[in-house]
Amino acid sequence: MKMNDVAERELLDILGRGVADRYLRAVKALDRLDALDGRSGKLASEELRTEPAAADAIAHELVAQLLRIAGDARLEPLLRSISAGPCAMRELARGLVASRLAVVRRVSELADAGLAERDPNTDIVAPTAVGSALVRLLDDLAAATAAALRGGPP
Repeated sequence: MKMNDVAERELLDILGRGVADRYLRAVKALDRLDALDGRSGKLASEELRTEPAAADAIAHELVAQLLRIAGDARLEPLLRSISAGPCAMRELARGLVASRLAVVRRVSELADAGLAERDPNTDIVAPTAVGSALVRLLDDLAAATAAALRGGPP
C-alpha cells in the first residue's frame, strides 16, 4: 500500500466513523426515549443491527448530507474557516462578511451534521474531526482535479 493510499484510508476512516458515531448517538437517544415511553417492538438500535439494508440506506443518506453541505456555497466557506481552528462567532461573521444571525444559522446546520461544535457559553465554534476531514477531502479532490486539468498525475 502506498503512503497516499494510507492517508486516503485514514481520511475515509475518520469521516466514516465520525458520521456513524454521530448517528449512533442519536439512535441511543431514541432507544432511551422509546424505553421510557414503554414502546413495544424493536428498538431503533435493534433494527439497525438486524436489518443490513437499513445500515446501507442510512449510510448513503448521511454521506449525501455531507456532500450537500460540502457543495453549499453558504456553508463550505464557513466550514473551511472553522476547520482552521476554534474561533468566535463574531470573527466568523466578520471574516465571511455576513450577519451574525446568518452565521449562527449556518453554524447550527454544520453542528447538526456533526461538522462543527458551538459552545453556547463562550460563542466559540470549533471543528469536529469529521468537519476537518471533509475539508481535507475537498482539498485533496480539488488538487487531483487541478493536476488532471494540467495534464499531470493526480
